Amino acid sequence: MTEDRRKITDLSIDDRTARVLEAGMKAATSPAGMQAHATATSTFKGLSYAIWLLPVIAFLWASSGRSIAFGVFVALLACLPAAFFSFVWGKIAQGNEELRKNLKDAGIVS
Repeated sequence: MTEDRRKITDLSIDDRTARVLEAGMKAATSPAGMQAHATATSTFKGLSYAIWLLPVIAFLWASSGRSIAFGVFVALLACLPAAFFSFVWGKIAQGNEELRKNLKDAGIVS
């Protein structure tokens, strides 16, 4: 297996861009940056599960004043945005976890 990994110094970029990239990497891989990254990951993971309360709340709200059938209908409608946001937020959390693992594998963070 061949690896085609290049460092920032191997790229043909100007000094200003190199300084911006270096500053961004330092900030992102600092302890505070990694803590913020972990917090965001757990937040998005929690949101991807918590959004499924939306159909339950919709059912309880709609069926309280009307029939249970109407409550089921409204809950099914609420499943559409719940599924969408659960998928998106879950993918964000998954990407954050993969990025953290890649940074550790590359030896950039401990």
